[in-house]
Amino acid sequence: RVVTGGKGSRPVVILIPELIQNFMGVLLEHREKYIPNDNEYAFAMPGSKIKWGKGDVAIRNLATMVNLEAPAAITSNKLRKHIATIMQLLNLSKNEAKQFSTFMGHTQK
Repeated sequence: RVVTGGKGSRPVVILIPELIQNFMGVLLEHREKYIPNDNEYAFAMPGSKIKWGKGDVAIRNLATMVNLEAPAAITSNKLRKHIATIMQLLNLSKNEAKQFSTFMGHTQK
């Protein structure tokens, strides 16, 4: 579990599955070989002066690399909207909907 800043300085909790935690452990184990010590970010970019990666850029690059018919159709914003639509279809309880809204950095509507 990681707590980070959301919209308007509200804390947002990120839950990290155990498998991903294991992968992160391997990254952190070998971090000193590739990432300068003064870079505090866990997902720093090896050999780059850029201190952190941008998720939207990564999604765009991956969509292009896998030769999709319409790579421009895959965006972080559309992914968020798709997740929100799926969550509506799941017919969540009021408490679950509130938790999901908070997780996404929104007020419940």
